[in-house]
This record gives sequence, structure tokens and C-alpha cells, in this order.
Amino acid sequence: MDEKVEKEINTLKVMVGHWYDFYLRCANGHKYDMVHLKEFQEVIDQQLSPYLQRLAKCRYINKDELSDFYLFLGTKIQDLELEIKAVKPKQPEPKEKPCGMADRIETFEKLLTLLIGEVRMMNEGLAEIAKNLGMG
Repeated sequence: MDEKVEKEINTLKVMVGHWYDFYLRCANGHKYDMVHLKEFQEVIDQQLSPYLQRLAKCRYINKDELSDFYLFLGTKIQDLELEIKAVKPKQPEPKEKPCGMADRIETFEKLLTLLIGEVRMMNEGLAEIAKNLGMG
């Protein structure tokens, strides 16, 4: 594997690690936590897998290297599932979903803050990839 491609693969692994940490931080020990695992899998399927397939199709990585990366991803998914299941509730699970406007605004602000942080991490990862490929 070319040195630039190897750096890119390592950068992708770091980016997956950031995603992993983000979704684990979202878990709060309640019954809806497995949604975070599903979202992690969807990000991988929708964002990363097509890119990996393109790297393989263009012969930047071979089938064994692609297989190794998918094994890495499978391990991260399994690890996240185990860690999410192990999260203990920090507070009792709400009996009802909040329905007041103030609760909705507070929830939206928290989600927006998390999303902004995630976008920043993704941009940093993409900038690193572009740099490794000599595009930035």
C-alpha cells in the first residue's frame, strides 16, 4: 500500500474513533440507547463504505486491505454495542417524553451543540485526508 494511502486509512480509523466516542457519549443507560448504535452503523454504511469501495475499485487498496478495514469496523460496532449496553442510567428514565416548548428548545440546543462538534471533527478528518493525498 502506498504511503499516502496508508496515512489516509489511518486517518479514517481515527475518524471512526471520533464517531465511536461521540455515539458512546450520547448513551445514557435508557432503552433508546441502541438508536445510537444504529446511527453509528448508518454513518459507516452511508459515508465510509462507498469511499472504501471506491478506494478498492481504483486499486488504492487491495481486497485483503479492504477486508481488514471492514473487520476493524465490525469490531468497533461490536465494541460500541457492548459499551452502550453497559452504560448505567445517570437518572431515572422519564415516564413521559417532554412536551413543553422549553424542554424541546433545551433538547434541540444540546443536539445542535453535539452536531456542531461532530461536523468539526469530520471536517478535520477530511482536511487531513486531503492533505495526505496532496490535495490540500
